Amino acid sequence: MITVYSMPHCASCNKLKKYLLDKKINYKEVDISTNNFAARYLIEKTGVRIVPDLEIDESILVGFNKKDVECAINAYFMINKNKMTVWLYE
Repeated sequence: MITVYSMPHCASCNKLKKYLLDKKINYKEVDISTNNFAARYLIEKTGVRIVPDLEIDESILVGFNKKDVECAINAYFMINKNKMTVWLYE
């Protein structure tokens, strides 16, 4: 599962979401400004409160670095080949 943790008016969050949409990758979005549980979860997992955060299965990328996101997405689809068609063409 791919989850984007973001906040309104976050330019990097919008860039990450646009990147995923352009690649036709479905994701779940969680707004940590309104979801205190998710905000605490991220602080426990990453030690920081920085957005965007991209969670892929159990791994979390902090911030938006296009090359890191590409590597993580490619690894996710290589491991989950049977999910690729569902994710890309849903």
